[in-house]
Amino acid sequence: MGHHAGIVESFASLLSPEFMPHGYCYLWDPWMVWLHVIADGLIALSYYCIPIILVYFIRKNRDLPFNRIFWMFGGFILACGTTHLMEIWNVWHGSYLLAGIIKGITAAVSVVTALMLIPLVPRVISVPGRMQLEEVNRKLEEEVAERKWAEEVRGRLSAVVESSDDAIIGKTLEGTITSWNRGAEKVFGYTSAEALGKSMRMLLPPDRVNEESDILARIGRGERVEHFETIRVRKDGKRIDVSVTISPIKDSSGTIIGASKIARDITERKRTEQSLRKSLTASEVALQELADQKFALDQHAIVAITDVQGTITYVNDKFCAISQYSEDELIGQNHRLLNSGHHPKEFFQEMYQTIANGRVWHGEIRNRAKDGSKYWVDTTIVPFIGRDGKPRQYIAIRADITERKRGTEVLAAQALELSRYAEELTDSQDALQRQTLMLQSVLDSMSEGLVVADENGKFIIWNPAAEEIVGLPAANLTIDQWTSHYGLFSPDTVTPFPAEQNPLLRAVRGELCSAEMFLRNPELAEGVWIEASAGPLKDKDGAVHGGVTAFRDITQRKKDEQEIRKLNDELELRVIERTAQLEAANRELADQKFAMDQHAIVALTGVDGVITYVNDKFCAISKYSREELIGQDHRILNSGHHSPIFFKQMYDTIAGGNVWRAEVKNRAKDGSVFWLDTTVVPFMDAEGKPRQYAAIRADITELKQAEERDLRRTAELEAAN
Repeated sequence: MGHHAGIVESFASLLSPEFMPHGYCYLWDPWMVWLHVIADGLIALSYYCIPIILVYFIRKNRDLPFNRIFWMFGGFILACGTTHLMEIWNVWHGSYLLAGIIKGITAAVSVVTALMLIPLVPRVISVPGRMQLEEVNRKLEEEVAERKWAEEVRGRLSAVVESSDDAIIGKTLEGTITSWNRGAEKVFGYTSAEALGKSMRMLLPPDRVNEESDILARIGRGERVEHFETIRVRKDGKRIDVSVTISPIKDSSGTIIGASKIARDITERKRTEQSLRKSLTASEVALQELADQKFALDQHAIVAITDVQGTITYVNDKFCAISQYSEDELIGQNHRLLNSGHHPKEFFQEMYQTIANGRVWHGEIRNRAKDGSKYWVDTTIVPFIGRDGKPRQYIAIRADITERKRGTEVLAAQALELSRYAEELTDSQDALQRQTLMLQSVLDSMSEGLVVADENGKFIIWNPAAEEIVGLPAANLTIDQWTSHYGLFSPDTVTPFPAEQNPLLRAVRGELCSAEMFLRNPELAEGVWIEASAGPLKDKDGAVHGGVTAFRDITQRKKDEQEIRKLNDELELRVIERTAQLEAANRELADQKFAMDQHAIVALTGVDGVITYVNDKFCAISKYSREELIGQDHRILNSGHHSPIFFKQMYDTIAGGNVWRAEVKNRAKDGSVFWLDTTVVPFMDAEGKPRQYAAIRADITELKQAEERDLRRTAELEAAN
């Protein structure tokens, strides 16, 4: 208790007002008193703020050099601030002993700070300036960045070298291998461990051992060897073709210390080039054959080519002859130039829709020649498909069927005449019976189906051929029931045939039309294709009282067209794949051959008359297989109808290099006979002599049979009258 009392007593003596306060010195003048108080207060506040800032600065920059001097400065400034606080206290209290102690402490701190500062001055002067430090730091950052970039580039180059399929090899000027990537392991079969330190000569075949010396000599002169194609030997002894590029490797002073070699295996490319050369040779032979067949086609058929807009781009001489227009008048025009007005707009819309979808269209068209005369052509239009799967042009191959159509029109007129006779002779039972038997005989003998309906759609005539082709007899149906009952479908074989487009219904309405339809019903499970032509049934005053349609089974023709199209598509694909240089010519000629096989019966023979080629249509009509025909001559088909003089004239004509055309009656394998409109074209060699003959034929058996029927009917009508 006594010790504590002494401390309190000492502390009280420090604060005892034994002296007169400063206020007396200021005579307690308020202005003077507060001037000193405010000034000392602001100084003390500022002194106390500075140490706080220094403490914050030191804590944020702990690596700051000489931080102890900053702490001393903080203590010194704090003590100075305290002395100013005592000046304010002593204005009223006069504790000068305490003020003196505080000033003593301040003096001690000041002296210590000054003593610490003196030895630091040289060291502070030696510290680099801020700009100098920033410059040094910038250079260090650039050097670090350059080293990182160099390391990244080195890493990327190493990855490229290791991931490359090409062999990348480093070697000395003596040919010793110093580096060997994975591509080299793949190309030559040696691992890196097996190759490093070995001579490059282990990769050279015996007949090329001098190549390495020559290459190293060029590298030593600073030359670069580029795309040098040669042969090297793999570890397994297999010789491979390679393309090598060799560059010199230099050190930092520019001295050549080795070589870098990049080798690529081109064995497969060499094989491809050799195969391509063989393909080009085969393509040239195929092109010559196709050119010969195109020439034969032009000799036999009426041919025109149009672009996808329908503009004519090519016509042959037969087209010009039948249309009576010159080639210059036709090129650049549309086929509307030949429109006779006979067919409705829907007829051509159906045609264009078919070929625009890449399908072959076949039909009979009535055209108008330049002098106004009308002619009929049996037309096949084949679309040529581009790589994008869309048609790029169309080829139309036609045969003149004007005479056949006239025969059909005569038949229709005779049928109408017979019908009129039947009406006029109603009162005469005998005459009616004769006319009925005559008409029935005509109908029963026809190979084509014939159906007649009145203006209400009731079937009047349905001949046996019609029942055989359709598979069903005539039925008492409404017009709307025809399609579903008889199973009539559009050419896609799926969509029911529109009732309003039925040829017989259109004929009842007064239209002359034709169409292809697909039939499938319970009696025809596999279905058949028919080609129907129809026209109105008129009385003597021209009034329409019904319609008549004649149709025939074209299922075999459709199958033949599909098979021929498939074979020709394959031929075109092979030609396109073989050569890019002859692509356009190959495609054009292959397409035309395809079109010819779509349309005609074709055979090739040697100059000795031995058959060397027949197409499927030839086999179909002759009923012989291709194997039975190849190696034979055409006497195998001789029907005995023509005299020896007939064939002698043919051989004399073609042996002289001239085209021969005539109608020939042949005999099939089963003994049946058939007529062919035949064009024989000689193919000439370089000496101007025939080297082979191409025979292009069209089946005119039905035309001939129609002519024979017309003669019989005419005789019967004359006898009846």
